[in-house]
Amino acid sequence: MGALLELADVQDEGETFVDSLCGVDGIGEVIARSLYEFLINPTNRAVIESLLERGLNPTEEVAETVTGGLSGQIFVITGTLSAPRDEIKRRIEKAGGKVTGSVSKTTTYLVAGDNTGKTKLAAAEKNQVKVLDEAALDALLAAH
Repeated sequence: MGALLELADVQDEGETFVDSLCGVDGIGEVIARSLYEFLINPTNRAVIESLLERGLNPTEEVAETVTGGLSGQIFVITGTLSAPRDEIKRRIEKAGGKVTGSVSKTTTYLVAGDNTGKTKLAAAEKNQVKVLDEAALDALLAAH
């Protein structure tokens, strides 16, 4: 929790905080911004700091160590693909990659199938995220 408070202290209107949290599976920009707003609220912050001073540490190591060739690489899957997204996600995770739901500065690749929405493509361009079609993803996975 202390690390989140420190990250919320960065003076860039929450952009670093939001970008960092968007790299966590299941956390998108709306959730990250809400958490940021919660943490910068002086009343909430005082309660959290008081709990930390009393020794409460709500963090627990639950993440598995990933050692695959795509370890540290973050993927977002969008559009219509030849296989179900869960299957593609499983293949990426098996190779050590991580799959999230929204494109951010921490995203490595956007896997774009047919009918990909303009929003994710624009976010990929804005954040200089490489866009892969399904064939390029298959080649990347085969190499790892």
